[in-house]
Amino acid sequence: MSVTKKSPHAKLARLAEGVLGRSVARIEKPGGSRRQSCRLVLDDDERVIATRRDELSQAVLEVRVLKLLADNDAPVPSVLASRGDFLVQSHLDGPRLSQALDGAGPATVERLLDDGLASLTRLHQTGSALGLDESVPRRGHKRGWIEGLIERPAVFSRVFDLEPPDLPHEDLIRLFSVERPRFVKWDARPANAILTEGGVAWFDFEDCGARRRLDDLIWLLADEFTPDLIDVEARLLEKHLPVFADGLAVEEAHRYVHAYGAFHILVRLGLILKRKGDGSWWAHDYCLERDKAGVTRACAMRLCLRAARWSSEVVELQPLARWFVALAERIPPEDAAEAAAKLRLRRLDA
Repeated sequence: MSVTKKSPHAKLARLAEGVLGRSVARIEKPGGSRRQSCRLVLDDDERVIATRRDELSQAVLEVRVLKLLADNDAPVPSVLASRGDFLVQSHLDGPRLSQALDGAGPATVERLLDDGLASLTRLHQTGSALGLDESVPRRGHKRGWIEGLIERPAVFSRVFDLEPPDLPHEDLIRLFSVERPRFVKWDARPANAILTEGGVAWFDFEDCGARRRLDDLIWLLADEFTPDLIDVEARLLEKHLPVFADGLAVEEAHRYVHAYGAFHILVRLGLILKRKGDGSWWAHDYCLERDKAGVTRACAMRLCLRAARWSSEVVELQPLARWFVALAERIPPEDAAEAAAKLRLRRLDA
């Protein structure tokens, strides 16, 4: 093996050998050395993904859901073996959707996101037909969770010394509440999808659950690595919103996407700024290749401007739209030395 016997990935390899009854020839670490997941090359050159979840319940849920979905031809990896909090999945061959989107032209971006939304629809429909609406944990259904989401602009305002926006809290709580939870992938970021020969396939189901199908659409379209192309977005919503709306009138579904999406974006932005802390912005290629949050100024600004645009589409959220514009002005700059160093690194990697 290419790592020390005491490393986390060597432990994963030994666990895989135990549950598969086969030897591991090589360990690959596309997500870096700190991830509790790695790619293993077996003795016959077959590639598999070995993963250990933080909680036993996460692994149990993921194994159960993946087996059901894979057995019914949903676009997900197969579970090859599992034991406790550990599982081995089939390897999905291809780039992450986030990598495929990076630097692509508008027509390619539209095609890729269209395929991603179509594959999410397959997941939703297959999961619901298998009874997963009722048998997976509910996500984001408690009033306290929704209130915490709505309070995020106030939290950011204290940190960035901004005047908090005046928001219709009770109206938002009603809008974000879900009467009929449906099976969702959750965490449907483009980095959790692979562009395979057969289309877009999804992985990482430890946090799947039941909420609103529109949430998965928001996870995909609101991600910091999803290009902000207004015309492309409009066409995708026109095509896919009626399917994801799940009983909501299209106008109300638009309202939900733009309102809930703006607050979801703020969660992503909070994660980015927390990762950055007082240090420098990270290199774009590093974030993309290692599936890190987009801790770059470009990603942070994209999120702010998209959230401003989305919230401006909802009459009662006009104050939030103006607040996002003000927040964008407080995003820390990238100093010249930092930018030059990253440029040199990109040239060396080229």
